[in-house]
Amino acid sequence: MSLQELEDRLVSTPAYVELFDKIEDVLHHYAERVKDAGTTSRLLYSTNGKAGIPLSKEEKEDITAFLKTLIDSSFLSNPLLSPFNYHLNN
Repeated sequence: MSLQELEDRLVSTPAYVELFDKIEDVLHHYAERVKDAGTTSRLLYSTNGKAGIPLSKEEKEDITAFLKTLIDSSFLSNPLLSPFNYHLNN
């Protein structure tokens, strides 16, 4: 894989895409689909002892909206700001 291909992949692939297609899918998983197992972190249990992080629809929407504010495609795709293009910055 070339440096450009690696950069393209890092820039265009959010960390959650490997397992989930959308941020909403990640939130749904942690709210509804966490399995009670011996290796499940105690941090993933609510106060009622149920596995998962209880989130209301509004909380999921708020988290999704916030996370989407952290994505700046123009910054991420600017070749002058790329660490792989060191020669362009100096």
